[in-house]
Parts: sequence; structure tokens; C-alpha cells
Amino acid sequence: MLRVNNYLNHKWGDYDEFIISSNLIVREIKLYKGGMSSIHRHLPSETLVIREGRLKVWLENNKGDMEKIVLSPGEVINIPSNKYHRIEYLETEKNHFDSYVRLTEIVQGDNEKGNYNIDRLEKSVSCLLKLDNHE
Repeated sequence: MLRVNNYLNHKWGDYDEFIISSNLIVREIKLYKGGMSSIHRHLPSETLVIREGRLKVWLENNKGDMEKIVLSPGEVINIPSNKYHRIEYLETEKNHFDSYVRLTEIVQGDNEKGNYNIDRLEKSVSCLLKLDNHE
């Protein structure tokens, strides 16, 4: 089963989604300048491969705090199942004139019908303070 979906003009960028099976989805993502995902978690794990530009990843650690991780081209990070996370465009001198970061996202786990119950964390004061304290 291979199904391809194209999502253009999403609030943070564009992506092509390749649904390989109910347990594997691959996305080619362009995250635009200023773009960021919501803080969210879900059961399937994710692997992110940075292809162009730099990316800031906020990832929940074992203590429940959000840690900032900066990734460059060629670097890879695994987002474990059910951990809160967020990705953000990171402007640098090198990509100052580029308007996006390119990455590949590999989602592994039960993705039946592409709906894997995303739990989005609302913009609460405590959550924003956690992020600000680690900036």
C-alpha cells in the first residue's frame, strides 16, 4: 500500500506524505522561516533527519522538562513514543537568506488511516515557562 498526499501552505510549511503501510509514514518537510509545530505527543515514534538548514527540537526528558536540541544537516534524532516535542526553524548566518529547513520525518507505529491520536499541549503559562527557562 503506497499513498502519497501533498500538503501545501500548512501554517508552518509544506510537506509530502508517503504512507507506506499502517505502521510506516515518511514525510518530506519544508519548515519555513518562523515556522514551528505545536507542542504535541503521540504513540508512534518519529525519526527526524535534517537535510538542509538548522532545526531546534524541544523534547520532553525523563523528568518531564523540555530540553532544547539543535540539529544541523546530516544529523538525526529519534522522538520516542508518547514524549512531548516541538520542532522550530532556526535561523543562522548560513541560512539567513534561505526561507526553510528541509527534513525527513519517519513515523513508525500504529498509523491506521493516518490518525494516530495527537495530543496537543495547549499554550499554558507553565509550558511556556518550561521552554523559556531552557532557551
